[in-house]
Amino acid sequence: MGKGGVYALKEFLNNPKLDLRPVGFIDDDSRNKGKVVNGYPVLGTLESLENILKKDSISEVILAIGEFPKEKLERLSQICSSYRIPLRRFQARLEDIPTA
Repeated sequence: MGKGGVYALKEFLNNPKLDLRPVGFIDDDSRNKGKVVNGYPVLGTLESLENILKKDSISEVILAIGEFPKEKLERLSQICSSYRIPLRRFQARLEDIPTA
């Protein structure tokens, strides 16, 4: 389980303005399925996402990894689109502010 997912989870839980209720994680490493991270289960892999969406009440998928291969992103987007589920990316970034 990546640090990005754990960081995103903390932000979702600590920021009520986001109005997000996480249900679990998707992880490319199938060995992580069934593990619990900060109280939330690893539900499966990208390959099992369609089955997860069929059986669980999931209203949105949030990608919390910075570097994600283009072909996997396209597949993820395709799956979410076919289930009419929004796909968003969580990013924490440092931004320069111009000074006078």
